[in-house]
Amino acid sequence: MLVSVIIPMHNAENTIERLYTSLYRSNYKDLEIIFVDNASTDRSYEKVSYYQMIDPRVKVVKEEKLGVTYARRHGFQEATGEYVYFVDADDYVTPNGIADMAWAAEMENADIVRGHFYSLYDEDIKHALEICSMPLGFFGRQFDGPSKQSFQSQNIPMWSALYKKTLIKDHYFVNLQQGEDHLFNLYAYADAKIVVDIPTYVYIYIRHQNGLSMTSNLTDAYRLLNEYGQIAVNYAEKGILESHQIQLEKRIIQNYLMLYSVEYRTALRNLFDVYALGINQKRMQDIYEILKAFKPYSNPLIREDVSDCEMLMLTNIPCETEYQEVREKQLTLK
Repeated sequence: MLVSVIIPMHNAENTIERLYTSLYRSNYKDLEIIFVDNASTDRSYEKVSYYQMIDPRVKVVKEEKLGVTYARRHGFQEATGEYVYFVDADDYVTPNGIADMAWAAEMENADIVRGHFYSLYDEDIKHALEICSMPLGFFGRQFDGPSKQSFQSQNIPMWSALYKKTLIKDHYFVNLQQGEDHLFNLYAYADAKIVVDIPTYVYIYIRHQNGLSMTSNLTDAYRLLNEYGQIAVNYAEKGILESHQIQLEKRIIQNYLMLYSVEYRTALRNLFDVYALGINQKRMQDIYEILKAFKPYSNPLIREDVSDCEMLMLTNIPCETEYQEVREKQLTLK
């Protein structure tokens, strides 16, 4: 069974060799490796072109529109595999990860197969691989059909899951600077009939400061809200909005809290740049207003999450068992 591995890259010359090496050493050999060069100005394209010369499984394409979503869509359109696997150019695929996901996909005829990932901070890659070789539990089918699924564990990165190619529709690819992978999954899980979890580390996520996802052009809060509105319409058309509304609202709130956290940290770095700080505070105010409208403390799932509660307190939204009315407070950096 052919698996198409889709790798968007932008100025990844310092990391792309590490990723390719991990794919080359993968125990699963029936791969189509698609590098999508996304307007790189370094030697990324030259490096992957060399891999194409020495490895017949490698395909290299260019996407001039800057953005990880454009690159992923282009790679998907080029893919010929039965399943697709989206990975980043600066991370690492574990030796058994693709093989275990492919085996589960074939055994269960799964639409999505989910594995585990390991976040690498200061450890060396050898130590991380030793950890990732350990079993994590039992193989299990998560749900059958969208009417029975739970979105409690839906918010996983795209690079820790294998997707059946025929599952994916063009509207899954939403062009945003942050949160585009979460929107992709919200669409995908609503259409999936069989989702399988495997007890395997499939991916090593390496913390970094560069890449397509790390950008100063943060997603506009109201545009993101519009995209969530499109998802709500999609769910209503499928007849699953009512049964998944609480989980969907929780996902929306958590993504806005994440955006707020990014804006807050960025604003702290911009304290001496009046213009940039003003932009950050405007975005924070927009996010704050959207969070107020969602009345997050009326959502019991949010109240149970301590980290979310702390972030809501940071935005000056009061922590109350029964959400009444948000107090009038000026949003300021603390």
